[in-house]
This record gives sequence, structure tokens and C-alpha cells, in this order.
Amino acid sequence: MLDGKVAVVTGGSRGIGESIMGLFVKNRAIVVNGDISVKNEDLVQRPDGVFEIRLDVSDRGQVRRAFEQIVKHFGRIDILINNAGVCSDIAAKIEETPPEDWERIVSINMNGVANCTEAALPIMREKQYGRIVNLSSLAGEIGGLAVSIAYTASKGAILSMTKVVARLEGPNNITANCIAPGFIITEMTVSHQHNLSMVPLRRRGEAIDVANAALFLVSDMGRYITGSTIDVNGGVYMK
Repeated sequence: MLDGKVAVVTGGSRGIGESIMGLFVKNRAIVVNGDISVKNEDLVQRPDGVFEIRLDVSDRGQVRRAFEQIVKHFGRIDILINNAGVCSDIAAKIEETPPEDWERIVSINMNGVANCTEAALPIMREKQYGRIVNLSSLAGEIGGLAVSIAYTASKGAILSMTKVVARLEGPNNITANCIAPGFIITEMTVSHQHNLSMVPLRRRGEAIDVANAALFLVSDMGRYITGSTIDVNGGVYMK
């Protein structure tokens, strides 16, 4: 489904990002993991065939340098999955949220999407082809009480940014869509408590459920979908 496409996945070293990368590899994509946990600041290939490069998405300069390396090596970027993100403990009231939490969460979750999209778009415009998928959240759609207000605000902003990119870049054959996961089991959320009676399917989702949605959006099956948000939440939020 993705034969030969070059896909950059941010935050791909674990959780949803790792699952997306694995599924893309199975579908014959050339996959690059851009993650802050990667030690190499130069593009390298792992034994499993995945390429990786250190990427702090909140650092605009580092993002540009990393994307330049990717383009120098492959000549293009066909797919961008803006997955990198962080969460924090519950802070129900805005005045209870430490300023440093606001800065850290917004700089990674919101600015990180902007930085990577900004770096990828000129490359995609040149090729007149691109698929961008941004990872938002159920909390960003309806307001989350089980996560911090800074996280909720940052994920809500991603929804709006996605629509703007979709409108502006459609004439360049570039699509931009969101995925809004609900209660998904990952290393970051495994300790979170959820009332599964709120979930019509009565279970938490898995990372592969999100990865399947990403594959659909970036493949030819999703070629006429842009500016949309795909809810992967077991029916918690229906619209």
C-alpha cells in the first residue's frame, strides 16, 4: 500500500509511533524515526531497516537540519506523521498548572507539529504530493479532565492547524488530517484510570488501532480525505 513512499514518523521509538512505523514497514514504506531518544544526529539505518535521526520537535533549527538530511538522502518526503507528544499529571484548574508545564507541553505538542509541517511542506510542494497526519486527542475535541489543561489546549490547537494546512495545500495535492485517539494503552497512559462503562466497546484501544487509521489516511484509500479528524475512541465521542 505504501510501496517506496518515504515516511517520517516523529516520536516513533515507542507507543503509537512505534506501531505506526511497524505497520508502514510491513506495507513497504521507507520509514524514518525522528525521536529525541535517538542518539545519532545524523541519519542512520537500523538492523531492522528503519532509518532514524535525533529529533527534538520543539527545536525549529534542529527540525530543519534533520529534514534537510532526510531529503538529501532520499530526495523527498511523501508522508509526515506528527506523533511526538508529552502529557502531564492532572491539573483541573488553569492556575494550578505550573508555567514550565505549559511551556514544555505546548512547545512539543503544538509547536512541534508546526515546526515539522513547516519543514516538510516545501519538499511536498515541489513533488506535488504529500500526506500529513497529526495526532490530536479525544481530550482536544471535547475537553479532557483526566489530563492537564495544557495538554488539552495543545491537542485542540492541532485540530485547527490541520484544517488550515488542508485548505491551503489541497491545490498542491497535499492532504492533512488528524487522528484523535481515546483511551489507548501505551507506555505513557498505562497508569491512567478510565471508566470503561463510558466506552461502548467496553475496552481500551491498542496502538495498532491508531496505526490502522494512519495507514488508511496516507494510502490511496484516503486520497480524497483532507481536513478531517478520524476518531479512534471505541465510541466515547460520536459526531
